[in-house]
Amino acid sequence: MIIDLHNHTFPKSDDSLLSPDDLIINAKKRGLDGICITDHDQFWNPTEINELQLKYSFPVFPGSEITTEEGHVIVFGLNEYIFGMHNIKFLSEIVKNNSGFMIAAHPYRRRFDSVSQMDPSKLEITSINSKSDLIFKTVDAIESINGRGEDIQNIFSEKICNLLELPSTGGSDSHKLDDIAKVATKFSTKITSLEELISQLKSGIYEPILLK
Repeated sequence: MIIDLHNHTFPKSDDSLLSPDDLIINAKKRGLDGICITDHDQFWNPTEINELQLKYSFPVFPGSEITTEEGHVIVFGLNEYIFGMHNIKFLSEIVKNNSGFMIAAHPYRRRFDSVSQMDPSKLEITSINSKSDLIFKTVDAIESINGRGEDIQNIFSEKICNLLELPSTGGSDSHKLDDIAKVATKFSTKITSLEELISQLKSGIYEPILLK
């Protein structure tokens, strides 16, 4: 089952040009088996998600991309934003208490902006030096392929993932139509609910895939 774990919609994500309907219609059209809506620091009401699933007969899973002091983290299993989530240790405690899951989104960004201009020969040592960062000690998986990332940026993420032996995910990070279904995560089993998605993420049995 191919699911895109990282997407944004307007108005919950004010930097997105996609409505939820645009995202789902095009995800379905482009061959995905399911889609996650992970708006910035926002959470979807389960009733709204259920209505979208029924409307399009298509699996839709709610999550959120939380902005922390250590970087952006995609979380599954929470229903509301709680003040203090910008602190990654606090966020981690809440996610664990709710049996959720945390993914480091595009870990090269913000803290590692220089990676895009980096000499490839220096990439290895930079990855080694970065693996002790707090975000990588806290999350359950790393987004090793981001649909909006440069090749060298995604290579950096993959190296971090391999060094820490963490599961690897892929997401398009969609904000506009052209972004949809560029990258996804391939699971070996059918997933029909958020609970099943979290369970499969915890299993570590999946892989990121490039779609276009």
